[in-house]
Amino acid sequence: MEIETGIQSFAKEEAHKTANCCVVVMMSHGEPEHIFGRDGQRVNIPKIIGMFNNKNCPALREKPKLFFFQACRGKTVDKGTAGQVVPDSGSLLPSNFLRNAIGQDEPDVTFDQPTATDMLIFYPTQLGNVSFRNASCGSWFTQALTKVFMARAKGFTIMSMMGEVNRLVSENTASTTDPAFHGGKQASECIDRLRKELYFFPGITK
Repeated sequence: MEIETGIQSFAKEEAHKTANCCVVVMMSHGEPEHIFGRDGQRVNIPKIIGMFNNKNCPALREKPKLFFFQACRGKTVDKGTAGQVVPDSGSLLPSNFLRNAIGQDEPDVTFDQPTATDMLIFYPTQLGNVSFRNASCGSWFTQALTKVFMARAKGFTIMSMMGEVNRLVSENTASTTDPAFHGGKQASECIDRLRKELYFFPGITK
């Protein structure tokens, strides 16, 4: 209830009327369509996203709304599939920067619009799968997100950066003493409802 009340309060803030963008980040344990509070109670992710739609949050209509949910989305461990190793070709970031990561995730307009436009919803893994983390450095997804944004946010679109994030996450492999998780793979996922390209610093790119 504290989580829902806090996010609802944020969605109603007057500051959104003059803001250009909104970002919501939630990090915890989870399961399909839910993220856990510290008491182990489930919070419905679609409900959280719905608080910011065009009906419930008119101050953010036509403005980008980004959601990052770092949590497991199920219990399935993706062990990947064998394939040919393709060398990196000029990427800004090394493809093996997560190679030593180990561990597992513990558990106002004048025309009508669709209700849920101008949103990007990011998940660290696909529906039904676990999300991995490093005990010292944090989750694979958050590590990749931080590194890519620090290197590229000045002049790249959000979607081009997230493609790089997904590449880095997907190239990592879990190394752990638990055979159920050892060799685990992960691919981040994005639901794209934007209607325009999004740059964090649009004035610099023009």
